[in-house]
Amino acid sequence: MSDEKIPAEWQDLIVEFQHRKSTAQAMGGQDKLSKRSNSGRLNARQLIELLVDKNSFMELGTLVGGMSYNGEATVAADALIGGLASINGRSVVIAAEDFTSKGGSIGHGTNAKRVRLARLAAQEKVPYILMLDGAGARVVTLWNATLMPPVT
Repeated sequence: MSDEKIPAEWQDLIVEFQHRKSTAQAMGGQDKLSKRSNSGRLNARQLIELLVDKNSFMELGTLVGGMSYNGEATVAADALIGGLASINGRSVVIAAEDFTSKGGSIGHGTNAKRVRLARLAAQEKVPYILMLDGAGARVVTLWNATLMPPVT
């Protein structure tokens, strides 16, 4: 990516940002998306697009889950697609668990994103629509990261 308005020292950051964004938008990857489609089910992004007014969805927190702090694998959008949209012209906050990413399970980032979206809905006094299609919390990951000492 090259743009004369962007400082040269930012080029690597912009390339990294675009990579993380495209990785998050790819969800669990083409194999998992195909498997879901072949079973007759819609993925999280398709569900949102089907429900909301055309071109009204603005995703928030796309990059959540795109960083590894302790060597764990990154999770596209931390398995929760969410943001602002409208339905029949009425503003809503909407989110859907992404089963193609870690079975739609809830990690630290997912929880933070859910809370942020709920606060936005309360602040703006609009409905919060949360479509659940996940495996629950990533207990093993949370347990290992917070309670279990490293095995030596």
